[in-house]
Amino acid sequence: MSYRIEPSRLAKWNILLRLAIFCVLAVPLASAQTPSVVTQSLPRAPLFLLYRHFLAYQNHLDRVAAQLDQQGQDGSGFRNHFEQKLGFSEAEFAPVRATALRLETELKEEDAKIKAVIDAARAKYPRELLSRSALPPPPPELKQMQKDREALIQHEIDQMNAALGPRHAAKLQEVIENDFAPSVRVQSIHPPMLPNDPAKRPLPPFPQGVN
Repeated sequence: MSYRIEPSRLAKWNILLRLAIFCVLAVPLASAQTPSVVTQSLPRAPLFLLYRHFLAYQNHLDRVAAQLDQQGQDGSGFRNHFEQKLGFSEAEFAPVRATALRLETELKEEDAKIKAVIDAARAKYPRELLSRSALPPPPPELKQMQKDREALIQHEIDQMNAALGPRHAAKLQEVIENDFAPSVRVQSIHPPMLPNDPAKRPLPPFPQGVN
């Protein structure tokens, strides 16, 4: 996914891009049905997920900045947005960047393992189900894999906070909770009762939250 972002908009945003988090609360593994998005008010995402998406967002800003630099433009406004907001020096902010990159790599590996389990489970069932009652149960190992994934995220957060030190870690959490969290939207996805026909009911695109 690529973004075209005008640097001139930087001053207009409290957070440069609105980040959409989609917490999939009920995803059928074998269904080929069109999901319906439930938009009622939900609790705020857990703190560890806010950290996870904050770190992913910092990676995104770094990539946008790198693209601008390659085009002969100044990408520092994107790259250093949170660093400046926190009042950190480059060295003080370094644990955040390092953690963001490391966590991205680790989660890609974990998600590949999870996808393999889901794909294997889906292959055992028909691609089209006629009722919600026909939905198969999720593979039992997914529950532990999800716990392991969350533990991995929390471990990286703990290591980052230790590297930042108590004062800087507290400042980062304050910014995440007060400045970043309000721009995070949580949605759940539930399957409809009708079978999916891609020609008549294509899967709805997920909004990217880019204003």
